[in-house]
Amino acid sequence: MKTVFARLGIASAVALVAAYCVRPVAADAPPPDPYASPRAVLMAASIELGAHFLDVQKRSGSAPDLQDRIDSDLAVVNAPPSPPGWLPGEYADAYAKIAALDASLIDQLATGKYHDVAAVRGLDDVVIKSPADGTMQPVALYVPKSYDPAKAAPFVMFLHGRGWSEATTLGVPFVRALAETTGAIVAAPLARGDTQYADPAPADIYATVDAVEKAFNVDRQRVYLAGYSMGGFGVFQVASEHADMWNALLCISGSMTNEDRNDIVRAFRDKTVYVVSGVLDDNVPFRYSQITVRWLRESNIATRFYAEAQGSHSMATLRPSMNAAWKDMLGGIRSDSGKVNADMMGPLPPLPSVGTRPTPP
Repeated sequence: MKTVFARLGIASAVALVAAYCVRPVAADAPPPDPYASPRAVLMAASIELGAHFLDVQKRSGSAPDLQDRIDSDLAVVNAPPSPPGWLPGEYADAYAKIAALDASLIDQLATGKYHDVAAVRGLDDVVIKSPADGTMQPVALYVPKSYDPAKAAPFVMFLHGRGWSEATTLGVPFVRALAETTGAIVAAPLARGDTQYADPAPADIYATVDAVEKAFNVDRQRVYLAGYSMGGFGVFQVASEHADMWNALLCISGSMTNEDRNDIVRAFRDKTVYVVSGVLDDNVPFRYSQITVRWLRESNIATRFYAEAQGSHSMATLRPSMNAAWKDMLGGIRSDSGKVNADMMGPLPPLPSVGTRPTPP
């Protein structure tokens, strides 16, 4: 069976698997399963990966991790959860996009036929050669419909949370909507997965910046580093290596740590930091964000704080504050005069340790 699918290629494989997954329904039958198509796409991608496992491993160094990813995504579409804050249909839309990105990535790594970064419009998965070890590393990329090569566009690098991937990050419909409504090119690198953005992840991230800036007309005065959850910690860890490349930082459900605090204070005195947090977050405590904001402000770094009163760790519950922070960042709106909270007065408490590891939402 694997040999047959290897000859057919992923497009034909999807069609054959879909024939088994998507059945005609009678007029009085329940509505069609919105996860049937992504299920078929993921099953076909799994078959193609199995048929070309050694090729994918040689090119990426991560074939087992990619198989784990597909298995995990299949588990979701086979038993979809109901995460808080998502609107009807959004989660199914997200996993349709995630499945397509997973399949695109597997096909590129299996065949060695990589997508041209400069040709991307809308959403796609591309691969970037890592300067750290020469492997081909995944990057989800979104280029808005309004992109005009004659006009410089803002660019946002978006770091994913723990348990997420580059595909998961840009599969989220309201992240893509932010890119579209603000005309921003957005890249989300895999950056070695759940490694807390330790080496060689930063090299992959900066290689992605270089690739995007070569492929598109990027406004170098509007280049931003954003991140959610683990990525919210990651922005502070990664940014100081080349602080001159970033015009501002956006931390969502994350925090500075004691280990990166001094580097950030030294490197970002002329930048703005935007911090978004859910008051009800039981994963990365709201207090971490409060402490981070106070450290930044007391170090004379322009900082805007967006506290979502009913927000939890789920990104979907943070969207009003996230939308406001994103638009303020791209609009160049700097510090506000609001207090962090009355209970934050007095001696400055310690930041969390670099060992803090948020779990998936």
